[in-house]
Amino acid sequence: VHQIGFPWHFGYQGLVRGGSANDLVALVADPNVSIHEGKVLTCDIRPGRAAARARRDTDAP
Repeated sequence: VHQIGFPWHFGYQGLVRGGSANDLVALVADPNVSIHEGKVLTCDIRPGRAAARARRDTDAP
């Protein structure tokens, strides 16, 4: 089991453009006491630009 996290990048303060990562999932609360339950989702993790660069730098000629 792997766990990943989305950073909160202060989109509401105008430091970056676009929505914050916390806007990707809905706010869910217990209907009786309105306590926030949790933000859980599944995703497909794929190698990005850094992984391609690392492979290129370590490949033998």
